[in-house]
Amino acid sequence: FVRPARSRDRNHVDTASVFYNLRRGQEGKKGRTGGDEDRKGNGWGLSHENVLALLGLKRAVYKTERPCTMFKMKANISKRAPSSPDETEDSLYDGQLRLRQPALGYRFAVDAPLLTAFAAQGKRARLACDLGAGCGVVGLGLLFCGAAQRLVAVELQKELAGLALRNAQDNNLGDRVEVIHSDLRAFGKAEKATRFDLVVCNPPYFPPDEGHLPQHEGRRIAGFEIEGALGDFLSCGLRLLGSKGRLCLVYPCRRLDVLLSIAVERGFGVSRLRVVHPVEGRAGELVLAELRPGKPGRAEVGSPLVLRTPDGQDTPEAAAILSGRFALS
Repeated sequence: FVRPARSRDRNHVDTASVFYNLRRGQEGKKGRTGGDEDRKGNGWGLSHENVLALLGLKRAVYKTERPCTMFKMKANISKRAPSSPDETEDSLYDGQLRLRQPALGYRFAVDAPLLTAFAAQGKRARLACDLGAGCGVVGLGLLFCGAAQRLVAVELQKELAGLALRNAQDNNLGDRVEVIHSDLRAFGKAEKATRFDLVVCNPPYFPPDEGHLPQHEGRRIAGFEIEGALGDFLSCGLRLLGSKGRLCLVYPCRRLDVLLSIAVERGFGVSRLRVVHPVEGRAGELVLAELRPGKPGRAEVGSPLVLRTPDGQDTPEAAAILSGRFALS
């Protein structure tokens, strides 16, 4: 989502933090990234215990410590020479998945491969849909790892839809991918709409009145609920899913209560949750959620997904996910 910062090695970049301060287009200035001048509530994550409490599984224990809200994580993203000044050519999974993305505007970060790995933990989908696909990183990742046979990628921004199609072709996946340039708020409303086994989405994290709006239109649309809110993504997902289908998404922990309430309101039950902790011992900042159509049930809360050790090293699980070596269930 945020343009990766260059490392000393010109052929490698570090992925900037995906978490909410960067998703809000903030530039690291004091008062905008968890500094003393930040508005009340900014930068607060949820501990694993508080997630369980929100689900009614455990009494809440509210911690007053502030989690790490900005960190850098090597995501094995290699940079190639750009084919034009408006885009870069990067790769994931040790260079096996090549991806073009805008030099400015919406750029994927570590939440994308985390969502791919989470969604891959389930029955292989014959047909998957990526809502708000961007350059196609999540959906193409599902095809790459074998979690889906075919993919429909829906993207509102014309430039990103074009890049998703080119990325599919560059990775020899063009015959398994259909890219649709469309507003998801109207997508799938036909009486005989196609039914999908799996829907994935990385929706905007925040309302437009919360945080600092980026100047670039693409980043505003991707990070803020300007051209589609969480409820729109879930409503579209429900239209597209069959009775036994599932929807997987990533969302900030600080808005977990919003996610749960809107999911139930739209007709979903939460079947699986996993909290992402940027550093061992710190509060969680992202939650990976699997939703299924039907009545709310008792959610399965997985073990915390920790990305970094206190000394700054990738954990074995994080390294496996970011290199594409995660196992399918």
